[in-house]
Order: sequence, then structure tokens, then C-alpha cells
Amino acid sequence: MEDISLDCREGETLTWIARIELNARMATEITPMTQANHTEYSPTPLHLWIIGVLSLLWNSFGSLNYSMTHLRNEAYLEGIPQEALDFVWNSPAWVTAGWAMAVWCGLFASILLLLRKGFATPVFLLSLICAVAINVYNYGFGGAMEVMGSAKDIGISVIIIVLAILQWMYARAMVRCGVLR
Repeated sequence: MEDISLDCREGETLTWIARIELNARMATEITPMTQANHTEYSPTPLHLWIIGVLSLLWNSFGSLNYSMTHLRNEAYLEGIPQEALDFVWNSPAWVTAGWAMAVWCGLFASILLLLRKGFATPVFLLSLICAVAINVYNYGFGGAMEVMGSAKDIGISVIIIVLAILQWMYARAMVRCGVLR
């Protein structure tokens, strides 16, 4: 068996993402299987199913939120201040398109992750870039601080971006390990 390392210095502790990557590499190199076409693959690690399903649920909620907001579903939007709704509905077209790209790319990438497709990585990255761009515009230049500047609203935006970063990092690690092709 080859030496499996993540280029860590002696005594350096592995981050949680590096540990997942190492475990996936070990599974790939220790238990390869051969199909009829002689393509090697590894069994899908349990953590991929767990993270994939959680990612799918999270991104489904984002897609639902986008759809219900733009379909102006009264029951769904009940309780949201009218100023916040007006802000969203009157945003520039590119911001609305960026929000759509962020949520639908996130959902598509989650499906690709569960299908073990390496293309999930750039799709997660596109979702992340769109989420960052619309939040920078909204809070930095678009006036969202006056309308939706509560700690709760800002916290939700930060959580969305952090989770997008983690999803992208996870998919990238799984590609490097050979779990996603």
C-alpha cells in the first residue's frame, strides 16, 4: 500500500476536512473494486451520504425560499416586513439572477454530490461566488443594512456563506480523494 499523506508536517494535527479526505483516500486505496469495464472505484463513504443529504435539504430550503418569495406566496411571506419584501422585489435584475444562481446551483451541486460527480465542485463554487456577490452588494451598496440590518438577518447571511464554503471545500476534498469522479 502506498504512503497516504496530506502533506502535513510532523506532529501537525489534521483539520476535520483533512481527516475526511484522508479517510476517503484510505478507503479508495485499500478497497478498490473492479467493474466489468475495469474502472476502479471505492465504496461511497457514509459521511458522503450524510453530508450530501444535509446539503440537499439545506439547498432545497434556499430554493424554496427563492421560489416562494418571487411567486409572492402570501402564506409563506406572512410576518416578513413589507420594507424587506419591497427591497427584494425591487432589487436589480442581476441581484435577482445572482440569488437564483446561488440557490439553484447549490441544489444542483448537492444532487451531483450524491451522484458522486466531480462536477459538483465547480457548481458549489459558482453558488458560493453568487452568494458572496449578492450579499456584498446588498449589505455594502444596496441599502440592505437599513432594511434588513438586524443581527439575525446578518447572521443568516453569514451562515449561508459559511455553509457554501464548507460544501465547496468538502466536494473539492472528495474529488482529490477519488470519491467523486
